[in-house]
Amino acid sequence: PVLPPSAAFMSLPSLGQLLAAAPTLPTQLALAALNSLVWYSVIALSTTFFKRAFRNKPWRKQWVSLQRTTAEKSFFIILDTDEAYYELACRMLGVVAQHLIGGALCFPSAYGPPSELAYSFARHGALCEMGWELQDLLVRGWQCTFGGAEGRAKNPAGLLLILGLHHCMGCSLVIPLNLYYPRNRHIHEAVCLLQGAAAVALLMQNYGYTLDTSTRAGLLRMKFSVGFVWLVVLWSRVLRFTYLFFVLVPMLLVDGNALLSAGAVPVVLAMGYVNFIFFADATRKLLKFGALRHTDDGSRVSEAAAEAAGALTATRSTPGIQRWASGDRGAPPIYRWGSSDDEQDRRSLAKAKKAR
Repeated sequence: PVLPPSAAFMSLPSLGQLLAAAPTLPTQLALAALNSLVWYSVIALSTTFFKRAFRNKPWRKQWVSLQRTTAEKSFFIILDTDEAYYELACRMLGVVAQHLIGGALCFPSAYGPPSELAYSFARHGALCEMGWELQDLLVRGWQCTFGGAEGRAKNPAGLLLILGLHHCMGCSLVIPLNLYYPRNRHIHEAVCLLQGAAAVALLMQNYGYTLDTSTRAGLLRMKFSVGFVWLVVLWSRVLRFTYLFFVLVPMLLVDGNALLSAGAVPVVLAMGYVNFIFFADATRKLLKFGALRHTDDGSRVSEAAAEAAGALTATRSTPGIQRWASGDRGAPPIYRWGSSDDEQDRRSLAKAKKAR
């Protein structure tokens, strides 16, 4: 491991250090803060751009409807209007852009010839992810604390849980790993795979939501997108992630960095659980779509298309947490199980909205 001299931890970063994402604490902290500001602005601007660009698209109504079904059934996000779901979906496209850029920055170090430039790009890629996660935590914290019922409704318990597990890895490990292992290509590959896989899955999901699955061609394209996502998730979040886990964790233990090892192992295990959820969801979608034909009942095809990327249908929150998440202490609880009846889901959602 590379541990910068203690004097470097106390000096202000120079422009060259910032451009190289140098492994010094002031440089890393400054870049993390800068990335947070950049991605907060980019996501806000991109949300406005996509809202305008998609306003008159012929597939907009279907896209919003499927995004709404995903949000309600998988993340307990119960908003009042389709416009609110439209804004949420457009915002997520900015997150996709962040993941694409972060993954691309790590690619040269992970798979290309070794060079100091590639290592610098990879450190920037990891900080790119951390910056988005930091601003997301701050925004959601503000919404839950000062946003009232509307802010809490945007951050239901299941969504906060999965985001907490997801964000804990980047927020707690990026800077220590950039400081101690600034040229470790296995770490850079892990960051590349995690960001790249998420971007591909979200892109393909959004593409699928624009398809007319009542036609043979549309359903074939949907099956292709589902199958492609399954392969990406299998490789990046199961097979390769497992390999990298058994390479990196022993490396930390052998190096004798007890503090970093103690923090990294539980965080990586938590990320492994998130990966399991993603893979289980991708597999369920693959099995469901594999059996469909374009001549099947339209509601069955639409139901399959609305399967969510997060797969939180397998989680269950207590009634009190669910009411808190919806911003209404009097609203009836909404339970979600992977095998729950869809009609019961719709009745529960209708009751919750009426109570609000």
